[in-house]
Amino acid sequence: PIPVSLSTDLEMTRRLFGRLGISYQSFINFADEAELNRIPGTSILWAEVRHAARFEGVIRLEDLLFRRTRIGNTLPNGGIEYMDRIKSIIQTELDWSEEMWLNEINDYSTLYDEKYSINALE
Repeated sequence: PIPVSLSTDLEMTRRLFGRLGISYQSFINFADEAELNRIPGTSILWAEVRHAARFEGVIRLEDLLFRRTRIGNTLPNGGIEYMDRIKSIIQTELDWSEEMWLNEINDYSTLYDEKYSINALE
């Protein structure tokens, strides 16, 4: 994947600036180049996952995916196909043990299936 060029992607720059405000420059400075790729199927950058985990008081996986980044609301299956990458970010930023991660992914998957999936609408 080709990293987003924030200098040429005006829509992305506006979205990030609108979301981050004065923290925009800090976000750009700390973002790893590999994380300046969009999460496939979204306009969300991987760096936004790390930023939310680091700076937005994330306690639960559902908070990160439904409210902070909206990945859970945007992607089919709540983004479950990207959990390995999300896990690598979360465990680094929030110092979650494997047991904590397994509990969180289980709770998130259950919540998604019961409240957000197409099957929940039936």
